[in-house]
Amino acid sequence: MSTEASDQRIGKAWRMHREGNNPGAIDMFQQAIQSDPESIDALYGLGLALKAAGDVSAAKDAFSSALEHLQESSAAEAAALSQEHHSETNLGDRYIMLNRMLSQRIEELGGASS
Repeated sequence: MSTEASDQRIGKAWRMHREGNNPGAIDMFQQAIQSDPESIDALYGLGLALKAAGDVSAAKDAFSSALEHLQESSAAEAAALSQEHHSETNLGDRYIMLNRMLSQRIEELGGASS
């Protein structure tokens, strides 16, 4: 499946979530995750929609999975860049922001997932 189709699903899922259609958003985020299991954006959105729908355990799992993928992809990217002798990375602000947001969501829901 193309990245564009996955991005469109994620966009549609975010709209559904903003409009309060969390069951529809959950379904759409899950479809996007089937196409790209490491999509941090889809996993984060899924966590928010699940939390809004009252499924705290599944929300915590989605946030934890997103955080794990973020840390794995950031470590891999940093290693690749250091092998190329680059002193700067593009991880910086986005990584810090996502890491903080995901960690806060997990903490709000009672700590690490089981």
